[in-house]
Amino acid sequence: MAIDTKYYYYAYENVSGDQYWGYVYADSSYGYYDGYYRSYYSETGGTWSYNITDAVYLGYDSSLTGYNYVYSYYDGETGQYDTPYYYANGYASGYYGLTSESDYVDFGSGTNSYFGDGYYEADAPASKTDINIIITLTRTSAAINTGAMSTLTAPMVITMGTIGPIIARPAAPGPITLPTRYISATIRH
Repeated sequence: MAIDTKYYYYAYENVSGDQYWGYVYADSSYGYYDGYYRSYYSETGGTWSYNITDAVYLGYDSSLTGYNYVYSYYDGETGQYDTPYYYANGYASGYYGLTSESDYVDFGSGTNSYFGDGYYEADAPASKTDINIIITLTRTSAAINTGAMSTLTAPMVITMGTIGPIIARPAAPGPITLPTRYISATIRH
């Protein structure tokens, strides 16, 4: 009968800046201790560093030896945090100690990004904020997609909140609103 200890740890990837926090149950055969540190090559060409920061001696066999729970993930490129899928649903992320974790995060996007195995890092989608693009058209502008812009008498500016096709053929210079099924925008001069 093995006596378990619950070890709290964090893992940090030095190229992406990604990080996650968790805990693992282990008996003495795993060789873990408070202050334990190991690093492993990562998919980015950098390293994942595993650091045990606390040990809680349980004093009994928890029947969870090797179970690894990752409860929080941070994406270094976007600054977003998420709770991994398995932890959110009451499951372990791995069953063989540190680096056995494999889980998913979606950062609220609905698209899962895999991480784990002491190698892979998750990627959060780009920020959900709108991308603002300003295009200045002059009299010499020939077309935007299929729309001719030959009647311009002064520079015009198109400001849009999201990227999408612009299909417009203004009969005369002045304000117009493009169809919202493509993009919400106003042309003004």
